[in-house]
Amino acid sequence: MNKLFTLSLFLWLICGVSLFAQPTYSYKQAEWQQQVNYNIKVTLDDQNHLLIGNITIHYINNSPDELKELYIHLWPNAYKNNQSAFAVQKDQDNDAKFITADEADRGYIDSLSFLINGKKAVYTYYQNQEDIAHFKLETPLAAGDSFVITTPFKVKIPGSFSRLGHEKQAYQISQWYPKPAVYDINGWNPMPYLDQGEFYSEFGTFNVAITLPSNYVLAATGELQDDTEKEFIKERINNPIDPKATIASSTQNKTVTFIQDNVHDFAWFASKTFNIERNKVTLQSGKVVETFVYASLKSINYCNYINDALLFYSNHAGEYPYKYCSVVLGSLKAGGGMEYPMITVCDFLSEDVIVHEVGHNWFYGILGSNERTFPWMDESINSFFEGETTNKKMASTDAVDASLKDLAGNAGIMKAMAIHAMKRGTDQAPGDESEVFTGINYGTMVYGKGAFIFYHLKAYLGDELFYDCFRAYYDTWKFKHPLPDDMQDVFEKTSGKKLSWFFRDMIFTTKTVDYGFKSVTKTENGLQIELINKGAVNAPFPVDFILNNKIVKTIWLDGFGGSKSLNLEIDPASYDRIQLDAKQITPDINTSNNNYFARGLFHFAEKPKLSLITSTPSATKVKMNILPAYGYNIHN
Repeated sequence: MNKLFTLSLFLWLICGVSLFAQPTYSYKQAEWQQQVNYNIKVTLDDQNHLLIGNITIHYINNSPDELKELYIHLWPNAYKNNQSAFAVQKDQDNDAKFITADEADRGYIDSLSFLINGKKAVYTYYQNQEDIAHFKLETPLAAGDSFVITTPFKVKIPGSFSRLGHEKQAYQISQWYPKPAVYDINGWNPMPYLDQGEFYSEFGTFNVAITLPSNYVLAATGELQDDTEKEFIKERINNPIDPKATIASSTQNKTVTFIQDNVHDFAWFASKTFNIERNKVTLQSGKVVETFVYASLKSINYCNYINDALLFYSNHAGEYPYKYCSVVLGSLKAGGGMEYPMITVCDFLSEDVIVHEVGHNWFYGILGSNERTFPWMDESINSFFEGETTNKKMASTDAVDASLKDLAGNAGIMKAMAIHAMKRGTDQAPGDESEVFTGINYGTMVYGKGAFIFYHLKAYLGDELFYDCFRAYYDTWKFKHPLPDDMQDVFEKTSGKKLSWFFRDMIFTTKTVDYGFKSVTKTENGLQIELINKGAVNAPFPVDFILNNKIVKTIWLDGFGGSKSLNLEIDPASYDRIQLDAKQITPDINTSNNNYFARGLFHFAEKPKLSLITSTPSATKVKMNILPAYGYNIHN
């Protein structure tokens, strides 16, 4: 072959391959989205731990595509056997409780007989996972059209291994009904149920009627429709019972109905021993939200934490759109809490847990992020907001010592663990998919590093502009499933700044931040400072001038690679130390090169300090640890 023909063939092959290549995954969501409306009638059999019901699903195809297939999640089948993705994940995590569980404690969904527009619909299991049904549609669903899906169903409620489950006759009913997968800019999003890795669902309206013995207290997503049940709740509030009492189930049933639009999931919780606390909060607009706590406790005093979260998130992220917000104390076995629209379940009650779980209403609930693929879009952001709500945040004072108090409690532990992992090179990018994280990194990277890098962004933009960005993001994308580029676009448009250093490098890579002093030279009018970037992220950072341990001046520098020279006119009497990021706002992995001391012999560290055996690291001191040892040998 001649060279021209060879080149032509090569180019043709490249072009040919590209014609048949799979489309790349879009990080920018479509302007359209599907709508899925549900009508569910279900009965609880609390003697056999069964749900028996019927579901009608109205599926509206708002996409420009003709749909030739359909995926429906059957998530209770995750508890059916040891071959489910859930069971495999638990086994990989060396959690044997489910793997070794008795058959009587397993769960499943069956008695299914799907009809689509009245015609029998046949399905197979997607990738052999019995919790995902795949339908090849006999009649494709055209763009703009809709169809109605119906089926009876029966759910065997498992023991308490993850989210759906029961302990005796206390029930937490979540991920329990047949639910179509999301169809978006990237096509279908079928996903098996996982313990580590949350969910992604279509918005719509739910009308759910639950029949159960009449002495159960019922808490659920949505607005309660029944006056009789409202009176029953009021009676329990005014006359709490002994939560340790053994109460037989009533022989009489009641049917309780909840309706809610603009939600993408429905969960409910039932127990005969729930006591109830009720409160309310008035948002800045004047909107009143009623708040509830349901718990098998003698006294309950936790609604104020719900109210705090509703106020802070509404003011700083966007107004809460619903009339009610509830917290349930339940037997959850998938972390400290799990969120659902308008209601959350916690396995213990505390300020941190309640604020965090209620906060999920925004980024998981109202924005509807894809948490399986992008857990940071909910968990990282919400962990940051939790810290802000509970005042566990970066110090607002000018005292440098106050920086030691930033991100106190659990968040501080997560930050410390994340920095340690980054230094050792065992970290993962906060933007990774949920399944690829190790168990420890899912916490330290998504909840730890993923949260505290938002403090860096907030400090750079300033509080007012930062929260303006969040409110704009919320207003633009509520009820619409944003993807990462959508968030970046809103933040850049609102702030007027390029933020790829944050939304690309900080979130989607393990590149590190490491600025330091290269040299400092006194000049006739001030200083010439040579700085060096030893990291791989060109992130902005603050240079702080400190006098008597108080920050007297801060200069923010845009990120750079390599070295950068600063010529500053500054009175030498106005500072005694210069520190890069004195409040430790940035995730700088090496703070030992962040200081210049204007006085004394050691300009780039304070006088060395000797410590016996060990001590905590310091950004300002060279520490030498002494370990005495005793020994001898035969010659000496």
